[in-house]
Order: sequence, then structure tokens, then C-alpha cells
Amino acid sequence: MASDGYCDLGTFTTPITTTSFKAQKWFDQGILWSYGFNHDEAIKCVVYASGPNHNKVWASFDQDDLRQSVATSHGLSREAMRHVAHLTPKEAALCNAIQSRYPSRDIPFDFETSNRSYAEAMRKVYDEFGQEGLNKMFDPHTGQPIVGSPVHEVTKLLEDGLKDPACRKHLGILHLYIHHMEMSANPAVALPAADLLRPLCPDGGHLKHMPSHLDVLVGD
Repeated sequence: MASDGYCDLGTFTTPITTTSFKAQKWFDQGILWSYGFNHDEAIKCVVYASGPNHNKVWASFDQDDLRQSVATSHGLSREAMRHVAHLTPKEAALCNAIQSRYPSRDIPFDFETSNRSYAEAMRKVYDEFGQEGLNKMFDPHTGQPIVGSPVHEVTKLLEDGLKDPACRKHLGILHLYIHHMEMSANPAVALPAADLLRPLCPDGGHLKHMPSHLDVLVGD
């Protein structure tokens, strides 16, 4: 834990337009937690950065704002339905689900009904698509690139980033490069990135352990 009470996630910063030191600090904490895949904590930090009105419930809208927001959202949800024939099944399912969130362009008497309907619709989306994995880049048995995957493009993007001295402390790039190359036939190529990452994020548990993904593969 750093002396100022924040977790010690290193010194990497993502400048934002703000005059508030606390807003910048909490935003940085959120970004750094997200790089470590601690998404729940990342959300909490960004919420703090955005100030007290980060989660404006329907009851807090004035009538003009509410009327405009509901009408706009209803219109956009219906516009989405015009394109479902050209979407993937998951995208189409999400478009269908949002219809129950905004059943009318008029302000409903009770938002709770549409809230429940939307939650149920999204539950069905999750049941059908929630276990979809990320695109695989390397064959898990051979470590060779999978034909048709964007493996070479992704590798170049990450390695080009690491050539920039400023990115040698970028927790996100270092983290993803280790994950990317650990599945390849030559995971040792990412050891320099792992060595850069080791001291950068003392309190970031997942990031702290990431170099071990390569250590165990190369026998260190």
C-alpha cells in the first residue's frame, strides 16, 4: 500500500482532462487494475474518478431530461433492429434484448417492469453466449499460428508498442504480450517483457504473478 493510501500499482499514468488530482489518481488506479484483469476494482475506481453523479438513477432525471433520454434510447434501439440480418447471432441477441429496456418512446409509469424484462432478456443472452471464448491465435498442441487468425497482426502491434520507450512501463501491453506469446512455440521471446513487468506493480496481484507464466514454461 502506498503512503497516500492508494494501492501501489506503479507510476504509469493515463492523463485525462481534469483539474482534480483525486480524479486523475482514481482514474489511473482504475486503468491499472483493468490491465491486471481486476475489473470489479477497476470499475469502482473509475466511478470515484467520475464524481458523485456516476450512477444517475431514473428518479434523478428531471422530466425534460427523462423524456429526451427515453425517446432517444427507444429510437436507437429500434434502429439497431434494422441491421440484425447483417449481424452475428450474439449481436442480434443483444439488439433484441435492448428492445425490452425501452418498450416505448414515452416515459413509463414504472421503470421497474422494463428493468426486470431487460434483465431476463440479458440472462437468456448470457445463457446462450456467455461461455464464448476469445479468438485463439496459436494451436495449443503445436504452438504454431492458426491459419486465418490475426496472430501476426497482433504480434506486430504488441512488439511495435514495446519498441516505444514510453511503453516499456505500460502494464497493459506487457501483460497482453506475455499472455499472447505464452501460447506460441517460443514463449521465451517474451521474457524481456516479463522482466520489465516484475517490479512495476507491487500491489497488483495478477500482474505480479504474470512473469511466472513464462518462467514455468522455460524452466526458470
